[in-house]
Amino acid sequence: MAVLIQIIMAFAGSYGFALMFNVKRGHIIYAAVNGMLSWALYLAVQYFVGDILIASTAASLFASIYAQIAARIRLAPATQFMIIGLIPLIPGAPLYYSLYYTFVSDMELARQYGLNTLKYAFGIAIGISLVWASFHIANKILHRRFCKWKLTDWKSWASSMPRLSIAISLPRS
Repeated sequence: MAVLIQIIMAFAGSYGFALMFNVKRGHIIYAAVNGMLSWALYLAVQYFVGDILIASTAASLFASIYAQIAARIRLAPATQFMIIGLIPLIPGAPLYYSLYYTFVSDMELARQYGLNTLKYAFGIAIGISLVWASFHIANKILHRRFCKWKLTDWKSWASSMPRLSIAISLPRS
């Protein structure tokens, strides 16, 4: 039951951030579903694997792929789907506790929470980088394969077009 509440709250939090970031009305639900599903995947991987780095990497991989697909379906920038989808994955509590235990001079707990914060952040960065780089490479390959117009073709086509010369006569004073 607690997991279901977490997933519903991930949707609600993502929906709220989508409203706060002025995401278009037709894209809000898709962005919030991205946050909900990425958090559900994070919880599932965390339960079965138990490692924060692997769980946050898997969830951010999913959020990035979802954002790319939703951007192509909804004809919108992928970043708005991705940022909202990553909101539930932000390591707020470990960052807070690492700073808290630093101020209370419990360096062992501060180091432990700080390391968890770095694992979260590094996992999110890995997932985003892998997906965005692979989509960028795929777009370049598809563009080269299917795009027939090249810059040199455009120049030759433009030079073969007849030129229109319009004479404007201004009255002399």
